Amino acid sequence: MRKIIILRHGKTEWNDLGKIQGKTNTVLSPEGRNQISKWQLPSEYQNAEWVCSPLKRTLQTARILGINAPRVDSNIEEMDWGQWTGKTLAELRAEHGESFSRNEQNGLDFQTPEGESPRDVRTRVCAFLKTVETDERPLCIVTHKGVIRAFISAATGWDLKSDYGEKLKRDVVHHFKLDATRTLRLVQLNIPTIPKKI
Repeated sequence: MRKIIILRHGKTEWNDLGKIQGKTNTVLSPEGRNQISKWQLPSEYQNAEWVCSPLKRTLQTARILGINAPRVDSNIEEMDWGQWTGKTLAELRAEHGESFSRNEQNGLDFQTPEGESPRDVRTRVCAFLKTVETDERPLCIVTHKGVIRAFISAATGWDLKSDYGEKLKRDVVHHFKLDATRTLRLVQLNIPTIPKKI
């Protein structure tokens, strides 16, 4: 089985404001750059194969971690929120009321106007997994929260209609395994990164 480690990019100003970024090409905030600079990954991850979403915030995260030439794959880019990009969830709930609540209850089939659904993102993740070689070298992925949720769904069958039971944290990595049939398995979420020694 191939070990897969998934990291979320560092914070951006939009994260702090609660604004939905989607495919907007935001960059890391000073706090986000400082956050990532404190991470120390085990040596096996430094020598792993690295893949990033094409968005700047993931590529900056990899660069700060000392990964200068990761492979880029658009299948692990954040969900496209269409017309709702740049808004907060509170704004959307206030603007659309009960219809937005009903939409949220659709889980994987939550639909954004002129955008994607979480099911679309999971389909992209599954397409990505078909391209992954099942060798012994660890694979490290720098991506987005919505994509990490899609990986969890692909590994467990979670339909996103309820809370998974474990909230995704920051300053952590998530461990999955991919077998020879390209079946994804979740091993552990929220493994703390190792703080750098000063």
